[in-house]
Amino acid sequence: EAAELRAQHQREKELNAKSKVTTAATIFGDIAHKKVKEVKVVLKVDASGSLEVLNKAIPALSTDEVRVTIVHSAVGSISANDVTLAEASKAFLASFHVTADAKARAHADQGGVDIRTYTVIYELLDDLKKAMSGLLDPEYVDKIIGHAEVRATFTVTKSSNTVAGLFITDGFTRRDALMRITRDSNILHTGKVGSLRRFKEDVKEVKTGFECGLTVENFQDIKVGDIMEFYLKEKVARKVTG
Repeated sequence: EAAELRAQHQREKELNAKSKVTTAATIFGDIAHKKVKEVKVVLKVDASGSLEVLNKAIPALSTDEVRVTIVHSAVGSISANDVTLAEASKAFLASFHVTADAKARAHADQGGVDIRTYTVIYELLDDLKKAMSGLLDPEYVDKIIGHAEVRATFTVTKSSNTVAGLFITDGFTRRDALMRITRDSNILHTGKVGSLRRFKEDVKEVKTGFECGLTVENFQDIKVGDIMEFYLKEKVARKVTG
């Protein structure tokens, strides 16, 4: 136990020393990676061969957006000190073909630290990829919801806004939708629906086969024959591949 404590203190000293060393390389490195997120790993394995393989495979998962850093790796079972280190550094605590001793399990339960045990390397790497994927910013894609043709235009006297009399040709439109106006197959304007009405009443949605009146935010040059395409921005979770 005393030997473990000394080893833990030595590791903490080394980590602190590394964090205090400031050079041109570290400054520019921090600038370059300030937008890069990080998954930290504390790893214990059964043999030096496994350790060598995983010490190469885990950092190789790093991408331009998410880094994987091994905070500590060694041969042997998971100890209470490993749990403490994982908790302090907010690291992913993984064991390969080894278990945690009773003291470590108790410490993990008390601190809410999840110990992951693996017997197959690719399962460990897959879980790390999932953790990395959770840190990626989502992508937003256009989800087309409908199209409409401008059949008539009107000008509101008080506001000077142009109201487009539409026929919904497919899908539907919504008051919160984004939209594109095309004329002769060219995109004329991209913007947002301003107001949506049927028979002088505000409505939230109009479906295929119905007519409606619509204004476009900050755009008035609407003509008969223009085609409007309505869409929503849909959030799509990203995954680390490879």
